Formats: sequence, C-alpha cells, structure tokens
Amino acid sequence: MSVTIKDVASEAKVATSTVSRVLANSPKISAETAKRVRKAIADLNYHPNHTARSLASQLTKTIGLVMPSSAHVSFQNPFFPEVIRGISTEAHKKNYGLYLTTSQTDEEVFEEVQRMVQEKRVDAIILLFSLENDRLVHYLLEQDFPFVLLGRPAVTNPKDVWYVNNDNVRTGRLATEYLTLLKHERIGLILNRSDAVVSQDRTYGYKEALAQMNLPVRDDYLAYYTDQHTGSQDAFISVMSVPEPPTAIIAEDMVIFGILRTVQELARATCARRLVTRRVQQLYDFRTRLTTGHKHRHSNLRARYTSNETAI
Repeated sequence: MSVTIKDVASEAKVATSTVSRVLANSPKISAETAKRVRKAIADLNYHPNHTARSLASQLTKTIGLVMPSSAHVSFQNPFFPEVIRGISTEAHKKNYGLYLTTSQTDEEVFEEVQRMVQEKRVDAIILLFSLENDRLVHYLLEQDFPFVLLGRPAVTNPKDVWYVNNDNVRTGRLATEYLTLLKHERIGLILNRSDAVVSQDRTYGYKEALAQMNLPVRDDYLAYYTDQHTGSQDAFISVMSVPEPPTAIIAEDMVIFGILRTVQELARATCARRLVTRRVQQLYDFRTRLTTGHKHRHSNLRARYTSNETAI
C-alpha cells in the first residue's frame, strides 16, 4: 500500500497542511519543523502525487519550449542544444519539467502552442526563436499567458514582451568589417529564413558595414534558406553562380560546414570530369598514332614494292 501525506504527517506529528507547505518550500515553516517533516518523508519513502498537487495548485511545474518548425533540423544547429541544456539545468533546480514541441511546420507549431495554453499543459512558455509578424507572440499576448522570447520581438511595443537577445546587428556589421579589412570587396551573406528577426538584424548590420566602406550592396550576394542541409548548399551555389561571385562568404558554422562539403563534392566532380576528358584524349591520341603508324608502314611497303618492280 502506498504511503500517503497523512502517513507523513502522523510520522512527523504535524498537520497535513504543514507537510504540503514543506513540499512547497514555504518560508512560513520553521527550519526545525521542515527538517522533521523531510526526515519522515525520507523514512517512509514518500513520493507526492504530482497530478493531485497540480489540481490543487493549478500549476503543472512544467515549462513549454517552442522550437522552430522542423525541430529535427533545428537540432543540427549546436545553438539550440546548448540553450536547452542551460534551460534544463535551471529548471531542474526549481523542480520544473520541460515540454518540447516537435512540430514540422509553422502551422503545426501554432496548433501545438494553442493546446499547451488551452489544455493547461504548461505554466509558461519559452519561444526559442523570433519571427516577423509572428502569430505565436500575438496569440500569447492576447491570452495573457506568461512567456519569454529568445530574440528581439518584432512587435509595435517591445516593452510588452519579456525577451533575451544579443546584438545581431553588431554581429553582422563586425563580420563584414573584418572581411573588408582582409581586402574583400565582394562579400556574400547566407542566412536562415528571411522572416527570422535574427537574419534581418544581421542583414542590416552587413549592409551598414558595406555602406560605411562605400561598397555596393548586391542582392545577388544575399541568400536565405530553410532546410539546414540542402537549402544552405543551394543558397551557396546560387550566390557563387553570378558572373562576379563573392570572394568571401558570411554564414553560420553549420552552413560553412555544408559549404565545405559542397565545395569538396564539386571539386571531386570537376576532377572526375577532367580525368575522363584526359582519358578520352589519351585514347584519341593513341588511336591517332595507330592510324598514322599504319598509314606510314603501308606507304613504306608500297614504296619498296614499287621500287622493286622498277628494278626488275
């Protein structure tokens, strides 16, 4: 038979309400009483019924983490696992669990967030991305549901939103300035989805740096992608296919790795084509030598035969 909160209260010689307050880390309980209750919990191996506690407190002790659409692709970016690791560490300290979205499209993400809110699956939400005209932000504001946004909010009044952000305009500007110091004047920029606020901010910083150096901003040097693997490679090929391609590229780490793979594949394909061309040329030269040699020998034999007839 499972141990109940009444058993703990009886063991610690306190009221059940006192046990509940100790479990909730209430400051109203003295240290001596809390110690006695926790000892009784340990001795009896008592585990609180979280479902019952949630019904009583109206809290789930769970935080919703909302990933960008195509969550499986997002995990290819080391940024998201690192952020989630930090969140989970702090949540664990407060005895909170995490509810992670797994949707594959923007519409599915929105519907999943709606279920989180309407079905009271979580106490609060952390949005791990910020988009232009984001339905999620407007919906959570309308529902007056607590949430924190990772990135700059693209809303009329940013003060209405709690958010954590770094200066992505400065990031784009510094990266571009560094390449101009290396004497590059044709600089390409490859970023993830054009409606992402982080991409817009970095593009702004990139253009700002080019303007300061009196360098033109070329739209054909800008490319955006959605799929981390194939999309970024297609974006690179698009940028490098212009008549005057960039001499340098700005992109995230994982995109650079994809670009390097693409360059290696193209190099291998080019080498293969050159090898085939060289082999064909060698065969052609060999055939030519055989044909020429055959004609030459035939001419010699004919000349000798003619000379012999003349001598006779």
